[in-house]
Amino acid sequence: MTSEKAPGPALAGARRAAILDVGAYVPRLRLDRARIGDAWGMAMGTGEKAVANWDEDSITMGIEAGLDCLGKRDTSVVDLCVLATTTPPYLEKQSATVIATALDLARGARTVDVTGTLRAGTTAIQVGMDAVAAGSARQALVTVADNRLARPQSLLENSFGDAAAAFLLAPAGTVDAIAEIEFSLSVYNETVEFWRDPGDRFVREWEDRFIRQAGYLPVMSEAITAALVEAELKPGDFAGVVVYPLDPKSARNLVRGLGFEEGTLADDLGSSVGACGAAQVPLELVSVLERAAPGERILVAGYGDGADVMVLRVTDAIERWKPRRGVAGHIASSRQVANYAAYIGTKQLMETEAGSRKLEYASPPQMWRDRASVLGRYGQRCRGCSTVQFPFQRVCVVCSRKDDFDEVRVAPRGRLFTFTIDILMPSPAPPTIMAIVDLEDGARMFIPVTDIGVEEAKIGMPLELCVRKLHDAQGIHHYYWKARPSRDEPAKEEQ
Repeated sequence: MTSEKAPGPALAGARRAAILDVGAYVPRLRLDRARIGDAWGMAMGTGEKAVANWDEDSITMGIEAGLDCLGKRDTSVVDLCVLATTTPPYLEKQSATVIATALDLARGARTVDVTGTLRAGTTAIQVGMDAVAAGSARQALVTVADNRLARPQSLLENSFGDAAAAFLLAPAGTVDAIAEIEFSLSVYNETVEFWRDPGDRFVREWEDRFIRQAGYLPVMSEAITAALVEAELKPGDFAGVVVYPLDPKSARNLVRGLGFEEGTLADDLGSSVGACGAAQVPLELVSVLERAAPGERILVAGYGDGADVMVLRVTDAIERWKPRRGVAGHIASSRQVANYAAYIGTKQLMETEAGSRKLEYASPPQMWRDRASVLGRYGQRCRGCSTVQFPFQRVCVVCSRKDDFDEVRVAPRGRLFTFTIDILMPSPAPPTIMAIVDLEDGARMFIPVTDIGVEEAKIGMPLELCVRKLHDAQGIHHYYWKARPSRDEPAKEEQ
């Protein structure tokens, strides 16, 4: 995004935090909206939406976005890990701890879940801002992910998509920050618009005109206007505007009514990703930063039970920064769900024959004992011959030295050495490809491959490791590393 306006001065005394890096995640699977319409015999719009696979949830997507954000940065200085979501896998158990473990953060890092509202993402960013501004965290990693379910045949089913975003925050003025969050404020508003009771599987919504006229338009206008007044800025000072899009027309009317210039409203990603709940505004912001220029100001407004507004100023460091994969890279890498029936199976919207076969085994003691390898991706390197092995074992497979290893984190990428097609392994979307993967550091793993069709598997193909669910049992989600096709090589196959 570019602007003809001269860069303005930084807001005096109003800086709150710096953004060191950002990341994103959009699931590889996509569903063409025409296939939803075909299933129900009605028009369902154009484009496609991102679909989390059966083994993905807000935790696994948050991990993906966190990895995209952190890259090879030093994680030992990340003192706060936040997950924001309206779809936490557990109602009583923290989710951010799983993310912190998978990302190998320091044990002393605080972990926080922010949930219960569509503006959880922007609120979580404010939590991170406050921590680094107060000095209670050197750096804060904020991950935001959502995979909301809509009732089949509803308009929400057509619009909902799944995605995640992540932000690495540091104190204002930090060298090489790509943007400064100069100002923020929040207002709350008690209105029942979108909600779920503890027993609800699908999101409920009230009549759209009420939501728009009693909540969205007046509350967002109030919050944005107040932010402009307190920050002593005008609509013309902004090169980009990111607002929660209740619907595209309402978002356009909101921005136009407040006096922002034509073309400043960010793409809501509705035709490529869909409405992704708490991750919506953060994901749009990542997309805007991928194209931003030094000196530009961006206004960000999240919505849900009120509004959060932030003013960002892009720094000169943006010219030296390149997203690792980001929004654009993830959107370019996709695999179409073949039909609506396959989507039903992936989302487990009804009990199918394949989905009825489940593993009932659960062992929290085993999960605790093996958490370093199961989530942390730790293996071992032999002190005698330097062979890297996974998982932990007492004897080296090469030189036979016993109990003489150093713990190391195994490489995240490799190639497919060999595989077998398992039609009996319990899965909502069989068959399962079980593979031996040779990692770049020499380690070898025997793991499932996900996000792939049988016809796509080829010996020697590049693979990436990702945390996914193995199965659920007794209300416990069992996570482990799996492999998936490298997303650096976009493809358009069908599942």
